[in-house]
Amino acid sequence: MKSSQRCEGMLAFFNERLKRKLKLFEFVRCFDMALYRLRNKEADAEAKTDNSDPCLTTTLQPLEKHAATIFTRRLFLMFHNEIIEEGLLIFDGRKEKFDHRIYKFSKYTEFGSTWEVSYHPATSIMKCSCKKFEFFGLPCSHMIFVMKCEHMTEISPSCLMHRWTKQARKVGEQHCQAQFSSTLTQETRFGVLCSFFTKMCSYASQTSKGFEEARNAFFTMTCRMKQLCMAKGTNVDEGKSSLPPFGVGDPKVVNTKGNTAGSYMAKPRKPRRCQCCRVVGHTRRTCPQNDHKTGQVGSNLFEEYDDYYPIGTPTPLH
Repeated sequence: MKSSQRCEGMLAFFNERLKRKLKLFEFVRCFDMALYRLRNKEADAEAKTDNSDPCLTTTLQPLEKHAATIFTRRLFLMFHNEIIEEGLLIFDGRKEKFDHRIYKFSKYTEFGSTWEVSYHPATSIMKCSCKKFEFFGLPCSHMIFVMKCEHMTEISPSCLMHRWTKQARKVGEQHCQAQFSSTLTQETRFGVLCSFFTKMCSYASQTSKGFEEARNAFFTMTCRMKQLCMAKGTNVDEGKSSLPPFGVGDPKVVNTKGNTAGSYMAKPRKPRRCQCCRVVGHTRRTCPQNDHKTGQVGSNLFEEYDDYYPIGTPTPLH
């Protein structure tokens, strides 16, 4: 469901810029403008989150201030709305258990709807029956009411999801950089060197002097790079390229779909038979039953191609 919703959201975003029957160069330009708009909105939201502080307008200012310091601007506004919804809740009682407390709530003008929040003081874990935190990752109004009853000045750590905090982007970028493999780094270096040396080779190939200098320099540099690879411990096969097999490889062989036993590809090819004796191994021209001395071979050859002459055209003499 997540992947489908995300894809549909991106399609709705690009449909504002892209239209049907666009030419290729128009599509590329419109696609770049849509990406520019998306990145501009993201940069604007990030700048507002890092360089400005929202106004605190509710009565629960300690919780609201703590949310402003950890949440992004968009999530802070949603948390602000949850604080407003908390004012419509009605406290129906509390039960003391062995290691936790259960709070019961109902909502103003909504009869028959009740919610329960279990709170563990030792671990500060909260769980609400509405399951909004499990679904979206944002503390609901029922949890905020329990925080007010417990005189909390900060949001409980169990009610915080790292993906909605300001540090999620920075930590995510560092995590992605740490996951780069040595193969990917080697592939990047290989591509950069190829682009540089291709330009130099195009210049060196235009003159004989440049060709000789480039050839000598390449030979010396190749020996030097080979020594560095051997010193590092990389196995270099003699007479073979030591470059990794980067790029797109051959596609995988896929079996034919459907009934392959009854397809024409699976049927064996019929052997060619002689038109005179119907024996396999020779043709009509070399058939031993034909009388080569009387010239019947030539007549048989022309008879074979009689159908190719149009109507009214004189046929060859036999």
